[in-house]
Amino acid sequence: RFVLSRGGRAMVGDEMGTGKTVQALSVAAAYADEWPMLVLCPASLRLNWAAEVQRWLPGVARGDVRVLFSARDAPPGGDPPRVTIASYDLMPRLAPSMKGMFRVVLADESHYLKSHSSLRAKACAPLLRAARGAVVPGG
Repeated sequence: RFVLSRGGRAMVGDEMGTGKTVQALSVAAAYADEWPMLVLCPASLRLNWAAEVQRWLPGVARGDVRVLFSARDAPPGGDPPRVTIASYDLMPRLAPSMKGMFRVVLADESHYLKSHSSLRAKACAPLLRAARGAVVPGG
């Protein structure tokens, strides 16, 4: 409720193991009419996020989730899948082509963006700013 009261934009800084992923996906579900959604996370967590989307958002079909493993996997212009999951490391190459594509963005493990001058942070910042809903679980 707190994130929704803040217009769908917030950092969820709860302790590890308290359900930040579920909270973030709950907020995302509240903004499902604004999708497509982008999940940004460390490369090692991409498949975990895909599994969590399937677990906690039963209305999302398996075919509506795309996990990007390389820049070649990026959605072409036009309609992206309902949920795209990408690593922070891909963003310097992909973000320019994704500008304006995603209205809901979840940025897990946001400490990956703490250096404002890094290529990763510079690539992700416009995506987060443009999103209607931006939830940052963890820090």
